[in-house]
Amino acid sequence: YRFNNMMSVELDAAVGHIDMLSRDFCRDVFWNEAEGMKYRQLKNKTFIHRYSAKFNVNILSFFAATENTPWRAEVSPLVSLLGRSGKLVRLADASQTISTGKGFNFGYGCNIGASYLFADKYQAGVYAAYTQYTGSAIDCLPKGKGNFIVEAGVRFTYNMTLGRRGGKSVSSSVSGIDVVLP
Repeated sequence: YRFNNMMSVELDAAVGHIDMLSRDFCRDVFWNEAEGMKYRQLKNKTFIHRYSAKFNVNILSFFAATENTPWRAEVSPLVSLLGRSGKLVRLADASQTISTGKGFNFGYGCNIGASYLFADKYQAGVYAAYTQYTGSAIDCLPKGKGNFIVEAGVRFTYNMTLGRRGGKSVSSSVSGIDVVLP
């Protein structure tokens, strides 16, 4: 929901999966010492579903010269709830090794992005985001250290006008395509 050219609120739902390999600190640690299996021989497949709320502030609207430009440069603090479930897969033969559990994590972070509004309804832009999560490791492993997600992508948006309120048009956005770069 866009209040004006300066501020808007956005609700977001995303579903996907993340494939993760071991990091340097745990490559030579045994996952199962009896079988001689180390983390370097495994890939973690984690399925996620994320629900976020963002408060967007268009920085360009603070300056008179860029107040009514079709360009937007937004900073967006966010809160998030992440559901996750994971499994470990052997790299050698792609067989499932073990389910690593399920759970939910609360997160907080920030988006930054730049976009251009054209034809009054369409918007294209780029963004980067960092979200830090609390609680258990999001990769569902007991020895996980990095509990965050960093993402960047290209966003195409269609703005829908929902009606008029107090002489102003009320609009909502639908992101048709989000291309996330790892």
